[in-house]
Amino acid sequence: MSKPLAFVLGTICLLASTSFGEDLDEDSPGFGYYGNPDNVGPPPHEWGANPLWRTCAVGREQSPIDIESKNTTLVINDIFGLDTSYVPANGAFYINQANILEVKLNGGGQLKIQQKTYYLKQFHFHSPSEHTIDGVRFPLELHLVHKSENGELAVIGIPFSYGEENAFLATFWDELPLLTDSHTSVNLMNVDLREPNLDMGPAYARYKGSLTTPPCTEQVTWTVILGQGNTVSERQMWTYSKRLQYSNARPVQKLNDREVKRSVRLLKLR
Repeated sequence: MSKPLAFVLGTICLLASTSFGEDLDEDSPGFGYYGNPDNVGPPPHEWGANPLWRTCAVGREQSPIDIESKNTTLVINDIFGLDTSYVPANGAFYINQANILEVKLNGGGQLKIQQKTYYLKQFHFHSPSEHTIDGVRFPLELHLVHKSENGELAVIGIPFSYGEENAFLATFWDELPLLTDSHTSVNLMNVDLREPNLDMGPAYARYKGSLTTPPCTEQVTWTVILGQGNTVSERQMWTYSKRLQYSNARPVQKLNDREVKRSVRLLKLR
């Protein structure tokens, strides 16, 4: 179970350089999703009309995808590996200009993939889930966003199923009503993403994809947790939907000729 987080409430001005979703160029205009009358920009099928976001329309390695078990390559020895070394960190909890709930971290640890180190920068939520597993869409998906020293991105996607109240979410979820607009933030202390706060095993899929937000940059290494150990209660989703009423999930994209690897080895967590 997660230890309670200490909160320091404060209002900060989120400048235009605030990241949208995974990582957005600070000079890019806003974008939106389907069904939200307050969109600050175009919905997903129009993202590619912007010349700066052309990859959203023509890219061959776009995310999210549907992970079909029958079309994955099973890797018993886990040669592509996943090694997370997270530590408690402070962060700012807010809703960014794309209407995505985000926690920007000051530290937090790292992820290592095939000897390359990626540093945890932030995490955010999409509802419903962006990735689907064998066609199943989940009420919530958490993205842990990491960046290497040379700017490469690696994201871990964690789906949440309906079930018992999630103890990790409970440590800051009730602060959601305080986030009245993108200029309001809650400072969090000792955000701890390690197990058992988050369940990141035993199986996961790995593929090459993209940002799920404009500019839809490719060459992002995606890891999607396939287990259903993370649950969210109906009350917690009700709290979320009271503040964020509309979907912020990009539709599933074509797999094209990409390989999706699936591992059954337990993650190495410290």
